[in-house]
Amino acid sequence: PIRGPLPGQAQISGHYLDFLSQLRPMRQALGFIDHPRLGTWMLDVASGALDLDESWAALVGHNLADLLPFTHDDWVALTEQSDAEGFAAPEVQEALQRGEVVQYVSRSRHAKGHWVWLLCCCRGAAWGPDGRLLRIIGYDIDITEHRELLAEAEEQRRLMQHLLDVMPSGQVVLDEAGRVTFLNPEAAELLATPPDQAIGQVF
Repeated sequence: PIRGPLPGQAQISGHYLDFLSQLRPMRQALGFIDHPRLGTWMLDVASGALDLDESWAALVGHNLADLLPFTHDDWVALTEQSDAEGFAAPEVQEALQRGEVVQYVSRSRHAKGHWVWLLCCCRGAAWGPDGRLLRIIGYDIDITEHRELLAEAEEQRRLMQHLLDVMPSGQVVLDEAGRVTFLNPEAAELLATPPDQAIGQVF
């Protein structure tokens, strides 16, 4: 807590927080996880300045020195518009203001031109005497490969559904011993067996 006037300044009161002391332990903890596609950041809400680590810069194909100084506006420029707007949405900002952990997915443009899918986890880290949010800390995980696998699986699902939709509908009735007691022409065609020969057979 700060009480009383500072040298050469008017009377003030409030709380002082060492923001980097909050960011460093988080980076150390995440470094212990040793995730190869994870980067951390801290946003100064008022100025828009973003404190990035080298791992975050690597996620988008850059050296950290090439990005600095980096701001929230620079992040918006790298990010797909609707995703950037999602972070600015009132419900997200209100959750951060309340100190809640927020997760969302965004796409940032890689130095080579492709999109990088990032899963972000962030929360408010400091508030002023008036309750306004001052700092947000968070980390991003590259989930591009995961999203590509999901897209491929969904494409395979759609293909299988299409094949099922266009395939003839064959109907076969079996008795308790597994012998065919009835089949319609479509089923006989699928089994490549004349209906009169299929009756009584076990398939």
